[in-house]
Amino acid sequence: IIPLAADAIGGLLEGEETRLVVSHAGLWPEHILFLREDNGQPVVSGLAGWGNSVVSSPLVDLAQLVSRTVGWSHETIETVVESYQESASLAPLERRSLPLIVALDLLRETARLLDIYMRRDEGMLKPSEYRLAFNALERNLDALNGILPAIGGFDDPTPKRGKKWVHRPRRDAVSYTHLRAH
Repeated sequence: IIPLAADAIGGLLEGEETRLVVSHAGLWPEHILFLREDNGQPVVSGLAGWGNSVVSSPLVDLAQLVSRTVGWSHETIETVVESYQESASLAPLERRSLPLIVALDLLRETARLLDIYMRRDEGMLKPSEYRLAFNALERNLDALNGILPAIGGFDDPTPKRGKKWVHRPRRDAVSYTHLRAH
């Protein structure tokens, strides 16, 4: 994840598509403000807690929105990108990089949760809080496992065409299976 994310970030910083915004950079569910529409449906009306804001790629906040609220899925990424593009566009490299930035954020949070959980003997938290940390750690690991296929082809954005490669031994190859039996 880290080498691919580094390549993505480097490409975003060096490319002509570089775009910086004021980023919340610490987006958690409690920072999202809602209003109810006339039909009772909640609608995001703003964000609170801008004390740690930075100038960075819009992908930082979009990644945190995905990884820290509803969780990773292809459908979630598409919904977030479509909603964002109602106000600003994402370049193709930004769209391709978003799953990597989500994975990087999940990896950072997973490391933080693992550190908290591994130091449970120090008594920093109540036992119930350690259980919550462990549950969040499990969710993050599951999300990382689910996101890996999406980031596997980042460095080659062209779709694969043609037949799948199937390994078949050469006809003139020597078989060594008889050696394993002895």
